[in-house]
Amino acid sequence: MDNKDFFYDALPYIYTIGGVLTLLMTGEMIGRASGVLLISAAMMVFHLRLQHRTERATKAEMRLTATQQVLVKTKREMLGT
Repeated sequence: MDNKDFFYDALPYIYTIGGVLTLLMTGEMIGRASGVLLISAAMMVFHLRLQHRTERATKAEMRLTATQQVLVKTKREMLGT
């Protein structure tokens, strides 16, 4: 795993930690708004990654099922049953 992958995976956690620290450390309204925006960005990144990974898994499962069906059909044809 190289540094790019590590940074890519860690980014939403960094957003969350930064947002929470900003909310806790500042009393100003602009600081609180910034904290909420960072936490919102982290939630959006988590959601989009989960959605993308779920779609990829579904497509992979469909391809696997189709491949298995073709293999079963080919085996039947080869055995002559």
